[in-house]
Amino acid sequence: MAMDNEKREVFTRVLEEVLEQLAFMFGKVVDKEEIFTENEKYLHVTMEFKGAQTGDVGIAISAWLGVVLASNILGIDEGEEVALDKSADALKELLNIVCGQLLTTVYGEEPVFDLTVPELVALDKVEWMNLVDSPETIVMMVEGVPMVAHASF
Repeated sequence: MAMDNEKREVFTRVLEEVLEQLAFMFGKVVDKEEIFTENEKYLHVTMEFKGAQTGDVGIAISAWLGVVLASNILGIDEGEEVALDKSADALKELLNIVCGQLLTTVYGEEPVFDLTVPELVALDKVEWMNLVDSPETIVMMVEGVPMVAHASF
């Protein structure tokens, strides 16, 4: 089931704001047809929440974008080895903040939610394209490369 337009707009706005504030990165929503597939590894992180509502949130990016994300969050050069080492943690932190902001924006400050620990898996090209083609996804270009985000809330 696809997100309705109102939820899609809220989720998109939260993604854009968190990317900008946390990592000094800018995302722009694009049509799924504009997405290219690289011959590289993709990272997909997901987490669930339970409470007043239940659902899940996820983000998938290329491994390279994970390095850029980590370097921006940590304030270091992309070429530093620590940026590569911390790319998975940076993506998990991005998702954690996006999930928290999304829940607060949609449901307010009062409800209490239990969040699962973000889980990271590697995706191959076929899995990446399946995620891109899902009706639940928002596709953005970030730093010139695609990012796919999905949510059920």
